[in-house]
Amino acid sequence: VFVVIGAAFYYYLKDAQGYWITNEKTSVAYGTGAVVLVAAMLIASLGHIETPLEVREGKADQQQVQDLRELQWALEDRLRTEGELPQSLDTLFNGRPLPTAPESRPAYQYNLTENGFQLCATFASDSKDTDGITRPYPATYDQDTPYITNPDDWYYETGEWCFERSVEKKSS
Repeated sequence: VFVVIGAAFYYYLKDAQGYWITNEKTSVAYGTGAVVLVAAMLIASLGHIETPLEVREGKADQQQVQDLRELQWALEDRLRTEGELPQSLDTLFNGRPLPTAPESRPAYQYNLTENGFQLCATFASDSKDTDGITRPYPATYDQDTPYITNPDDWYYETGEWCFERSVEKKSS
């Protein structure tokens, strides 16, 4: 923007001095160069704009992370109240519908593991640092109940990605 404005200002100053009247060929060359420069900058900037499909897929990725967070919160509530994880997500919402993956994406997966559980989804792109995703940290509770040690690690990569969650019990 500053280059274009600066070039236009320079042209105006030279015009005010009467330079372009006496140097018509230079004026035409300067104008042609300015047009080529502006066109090149516009073409280069198009490479940095996301397509509508990329924006839509990015929003679907963000929605999936939000859905998985909701599932994790429900699992964490179950841990606090009953002290164990459910075998499947079907009983988790007491009759309310479970969050579902966006259209054209595979369903979310929940798997029990030796140390906790996994929540899996398929993503269209890698997570970005600007997503506001925090890194893992150990959770602490005053109660003698199980807790998830890495609840805020929502970093993911393109394709099927599973978020590993560890469950530990604070010993008194």
